[in-house]
Amino acid sequence: MRGAGIVAGTCAVLLMAACDGGSEVAEVPFSKVREALDGEVQAQQAYFDTIKGKTVRWSGHIVRADRVHGDDYVEEGHLLVDMDEAGQGSPAADVTFEIPVSKIDPLNKPGEPVTFVATILALTTSNDGPLIQMNLKELVE
Repeated sequence: MRGAGIVAGTCAVLLMAACDGGSEVAEVPFSKVREALDGEVQAQQAYFDTIKGKTVRWSGHIVRADRVHGDDYVEEGHLLVDMDEAGQGSPAADVTFEIPVSKIDPLNKPGEPVTFVATILALTTSNDGPLIQMNLKELVE
């Protein structure tokens, strides 16, 4: 009976690890992403396919925090982050992810540094160019 408990406990731990499989932080420097985003659309997508689903820890500067209404008019928060180094490129959003509504006002400080851990979901375009949609895991404070 004791052996069955150990096996069940081990299976539970392995199942929990499998469910959280994307949380290990990958070494994907944004400088390499920037190089790809500066290329042709086909090259952008080809590179993006190699990093999609990876969880990264990046630092950038806040462009703005938006309050939007999603499905059924539920209020949502979105943070837009400029990933360029100071003096590099224009101050435009490179990544976006959903944030808790309670964080919208405290984070709506354009130009402030922000570090986050997030999973890369999709590559879209905005008026300012390519925009990476991410799933926030942690805001590092």
